[in-house]
Amino acid sequence: MSSTPDPAAGPEFEIEHLRRRVAELENRLVEQETISAQSILAETELVVQQVLANSPDSILMLNPEGKILFLNQCSADLLGIGEGKSPARTWGEYWQGDEQELAAHALEAAQEGLPARFQGFFPAAAGPAKYKDVILTPISEADGRIRKILVIARDISEIKDYEDRLTRNERYYRALVENATDLVLVVNQEGLVLYASPSLIRLTGYCEAELLGRNAFGFGHPEEIPRMQGLFRAALTSGSTGYSLVEYRWRSKDGSWRYYEGIARNLLDDPAVRGLVLNSRDVTERKEGERLLRENEERYRLLFEAIPCPVYVYDLETLRFLAVNTTAVLEYGYAQEEFLSMTILEIRPPEDIPVFLELLNQPLHGQKRISVRHRKKTGALMEVEVSLYDLVYQGRPARYVVVNDVTERNARESLIVAQKQELEEANLKLQELDRVKADFTAMLAHDLKSPLTVVKATLDFLEMERAMIPGHLADFVGTSQRSLTNVIGLVNDMLEVFKTDRQDINLHLEPLEFSLFLHNLTKEAAIAAKAKNISFVVDILPDLPWICGDQDQLHRVFSNLLSNSLKFTPAGGSLRLDARRTTRTGVEAGLSFIVVAITDTGPGIPADQLPYVFEPYQQAQSGYRKVGVGLGLAIVKRLVAAHGGHITVRSQIGVGTTFWVTLPAIEQIEPVVVPEAPHPVAEVDRGAVLPGVTQHPVRILLVEDNLVNQKVIASHLKKLGLAAVICGTGQEALQAIDREPYDLILMDYHLPDQDGLSVTRAIRQSERNRPPVTGYPSHTAIVALTGSSSDEAANFLAAGMDDFLEKPIDAAKFKACLMKWLTRVPWESRSTSR
Repeated sequence: MSSTPDPAAGPEFEIEHLRRRVAELENRLVEQETISAQSILAETELVVQQVLANSPDSILMLNPEGKILFLNQCSADLLGIGEGKSPARTWGEYWQGDEQELAAHALEAAQEGLPARFQGFFPAAAGPAKYKDVILTPISEADGRIRKILVIARDISEIKDYEDRLTRNERYYRALVENATDLVLVVNQEGLVLYASPSLIRLTGYCEAELLGRNAFGFGHPEEIPRMQGLFRAALTSGSTGYSLVEYRWRSKDGSWRYYEGIARNLLDDPAVRGLVLNSRDVTERKEGERLLRENEERYRLLFEAIPCPVYVYDLETLRFLAVNTTAVLEYGYAQEEFLSMTILEIRPPEDIPVFLELLNQPLHGQKRISVRHRKKTGALMEVEVSLYDLVYQGRPARYVVVNDVTERNARESLIVAQKQELEEANLKLQELDRVKADFTAMLAHDLKSPLTVVKATLDFLEMERAMIPGHLADFVGTSQRSLTNVIGLVNDMLEVFKTDRQDINLHLEPLEFSLFLHNLTKEAAIAAKAKNISFVVDILPDLPWICGDQDQLHRVFSNLLSNSLKFTPAGGSLRLDARRTTRTGVEAGLSFIVVAITDTGPGIPADQLPYVFEPYQQAQSGYRKVGVGLGLAIVKRLVAAHGGHITVRSQIGVGTTFWVTLPAIEQIEPVVVPEAPHPVAEVDRGAVLPGVTQHPVRILLVEDNLVNQKVIASHLKKLGLAAVICGTGQEALQAIDREPYDLILMDYHLPDQDGLSVTRAIRQSERNRPPVTGYPSHTAIVALTGSSSDEAANFLAAGMDDFLEKPIDAAKFKACLMKWLTRVPWESRSTSR
């Protein structure tokens, strides 16, 4: 509130008073303007919200990266976003196909501060895609940086559809006019050209200026001008309802002549035309076709006569011959005139006619080939193969027949069938020989391993008593042991090759951490390399994936390759193992593989012998020296192939050799934790008795027919403080089990009266039928003793066996096997019962 000025005050006071008054008025004005501006702003915001909510256009606000900060209801409906939910993707990700690239370019322009615009189909969440006209406007702050991007997209689908239909209609009618095959000319009474259609220009090569105003007869063929002028005069005298058919030749711009056939109509009295209209069609190809047809008819007649096999045509209604070629006349023995007076039935044996008439009524549906018999004029029959075609000949339905004499061919085929039958019989004999070979190989393995068992056991005992043997003889024992090991390995390799030939590879597949597997494997090779003064470099990438494989068989593969490389690399040389991860293309695109390369600096393999290094019983005669029978690499290749991989080799004489092993990988997984067995097997030293076992009365049944093997196994048991009841046949074993129970049964695979599998099945049936005995397991452990391959394990387990030992018996494995099964015997309950 301002005070009233004092009239007695001086001018200075009045000026100060006026200043205060002005300041008060200014304050009031600012307050009123602020209130007014806020009111206007609120009304504006309300209007904007109403505009955005009711706008048929999609309106969005993006950040510079394309993330949607705001969208109106139209945009939310289009994107299928519910109320209160945020978009899951950026603005550009909602576009598809080529439009996505357009949207990306427009966004890049807006990010650089430039307005952008494009059009394209936007896939709506519900309903068909919408064709949008999109404008992107960058919004800058005071510092010039782009803070936001305004996007306004208008639906112009109806406009787009209208434009598309308009464009299609325009193209349609333009195509009708410009691509019409008919030629249209309008000439006046003097024959001057008043109009020429676009087709005339296309067909003749003349442009419109070269035709208009010129006499049409100047383009006609000189031989036909008089006739054309006569037809022209006749057309001039005819009324508008009459027309004339004309055929003429017209000279093209390149000087060639083309044939036309048309209709001339007098429209001189029509004010819209005022001329004679000639509507013509180019018939040059038809004329040429008629000429060629005449020539072809003559050519085909000559070809028909020259065909080297019999050909004829007969009427399908009367069955009379309509045409026969010269070869048919010569082959059948009838003259041309005789043939044309006969029917098709007269060259068929009477007994074949009913079948022929039945086939005659069946439609051909194109070509049909059948085997029949024909009779010559002499009465001789011939076996023929005929190809049939239906056609119209001289206006009548007819059948065209090509005859091929197959009498000799059928005789040859009969001979081939007989030879094929002989081959099949020979193949059956070969298969029987393969079966015999398989049985012989199994028996050979058993007969070889049985004496080897005795030799190995003897050498093992001598090795234990090494201190009692003179020095020079002790060396012989060691040499004999090494030689025996080589012989056993050779026998096993021969069995392995035979097994893989039969594709009897049984793998125990499990997830395998391949990098750890290789590291453990190379430790063994590193020791051998150091002893031979060979540099050994291992480069295994740390991110190798896992594989699914048989650890024992893969250990065999890489041990064999490393052993070969070490064997043939001289002292001072080098050996290298690299392991990498790789991917493939083509049908294996996207799959992951592990490639292991083993490179040595040995003498190398000759190029002409590289293709055979993986074949059994094949060895390089130079480079690699000849050692063994050449089975190792053959087995390696087949084991790698069984894992779904492959192996390759490259070598250079005097430089060295590299083997590459490629195996399929799997995604890395966590190692499986195997729960501890309820009866863990204790680690024991060679020659020690079995802890926790030998202090109890142990009953073991040994079923073995070979006396030497009986003594060897009994000696092994004696070393462990055990003994066994021995039976030589399967029947004796079944009788022994009926008399008393046993803790463990050692079962030979080959027995004189029956095999170990049959005896095992009988034992398991007996166990199911008899009551349990206190202190003894209800399921007696049965361990197979076999000289066959370890891959027979599946058959052993299927028959009811629990484990197997290969001959020759290894003392350490024998002891571990006994510990494994005897520690599961319920000793405490047995001692209580006693």
